[in-house]
Amino acid sequence: MALTKEDLQGIKEVVVEATEPYFQAIQKDFHTVSERFDAVDKRFDSLEYLINNDYKQRIEKLEVQVRELRDALIMK
Repeated sequence: MALTKEDLQGIKEVVVEATEPYFQAIQKDFHTVSERFDAVDKRFDSLEYLINNDYKQRIEKLEVQVRELRDALIMK
């Protein structure tokens, strides 16, 4: 016995009706997770900025100071 279009449509309606609340709940969870990942991403961006700019400059200054101290010690 083959299923008719009406049978298939009825099955579809039952499946959609049964699963729709779960899909809506999952969608809300995905939205919450997405917002949290956005916040984490912003924090990583700020850390990346610090590493690439502020800390890099500080390390370069320290390298210069170490060279100057080394040169001063060698001259004595």
